[in-house]
Amino acid sequence: MPKPARDNESDYRLALSRRPSAEQVTLSYLQERVFEAYRKYDEVGGTPHLIKSIVDDDETGSQALQSTYGLTYPGKCLAEISEQAFAAAPYELCPMCGRVTPTTIDHFLPKSKYPEFSLLSTNLVPVCPDCNRYKSTLTGSQSDGRFFHAYYDDISQEPPLLKSKATVERGVILSFYVNDALPVAVYRNARYQFDRLRLGKLYPKASVPELLERYDAFPLAFASGGADGVAREARRIGRKIEGNLGRHYWKVALYEGLAQSRSFCDGGFALLEAKTPSRLPSSGLLEKGAIGRPAT
Repeated sequence: MPKPARDNESDYRLALSRRPSAEQVTLSYLQERVFEAYRKYDEVGGTPHLIKSIVDDDETGSQALQSTYGLTYPGKCLAEISEQAFAAAPYELCPMCGRVTPTTIDHFLPKSKYPEFSLLSTNLVPVCPDCNRYKSTLTGSQSDGRFFHAYYDDISQEPPLLKSKATVERGVILSFYVNDALPVAVYRNARYQFDRLRLGKLYPKASVPELLERYDAFPLAFASGGADGVAREARRIGRKIEGNLGRHYWKVALYEGLAQSRSFCDGGFALLEAKTPSRLPSSGLLEKGAIGRPAT
């Protein structure tokens, strides 16, 4: 995502002017330290372990800084900050999971731990409710990995972040995982984000409506080209999606996994015969990524 083109120092000064007088005193006192923190944030791309909060033991300062975020709500003087963030979401999709439209704002560095960045536009990322809830106040670490920063981390030249696998049992069982061919540091961050956002559970569920919508393409491909025809069709769909949304998009991994699954391509796709999610089995299989009617 492109970084917000805002004058963050002007935003802070406007917020200061709109706060109660007692908070204005505190915010004025902290102003230069906050601006220095802004410059540090940009220098290190918001990397958590490289930034130390300027108000660790200052409860009054922390509360005053956090209160400024309320001015980004609809109808407030800095609502444009949130509006611009939502407008910048690529393809109107959550930049953390790519599944649905973002409707909430996440503080990449949580304002409870880094209150000086409560109002910083480059710290405010549009995300979906699930990602916001699962990320919560987590930041990760240098050793364990961290979340990718939508405004700073450029992974466009890396191998695909995700892979998937499809097997056929009583239904089509899908699993997603992080590509172990990634460079070590990128893999660590990708695995951290994948695990903390529970994408291993969310992507199989999101695959249900995706595959039901495209179901008719598979029997047609099988009739004309057998298993190889289904694999070619799955890759054709995946390449088209990649051309529009990039190699890291989860649906690209989905269709490559289907193309590599002999059991799916050799007739297993028929278990996708239910045409709507409401007709899918209500068993635990669906929660584990199984799609289609159980065998009878």
